Amino acid sequence: MANKISILVAKHSRQDGVVSMRNVTIRERLLRLLLGKPHHLMVIAPGKDVQQLQINEVKGDSYERNE
Repeated sequence: MANKISILVAKHSRQDGVVSMRNVTIRERLLRLLLGKPHHLMVIAPGKDVQQLQINEVKGDSYERNE
């Protein structure tokens, strides 16, 4: 079974969402020496059945799609 994921980016998250996101900060001293100042990462790991990943920015705080 193949799935399609569409990601909408907004300032505030939805509480009823299926997937959540978390920022990860790299702080360890060794990595700071290698990479410089701390960096923030977001990792998106879709499942093996996902064939397409789409990321869109939402204008304003509206979750409504204008199609």
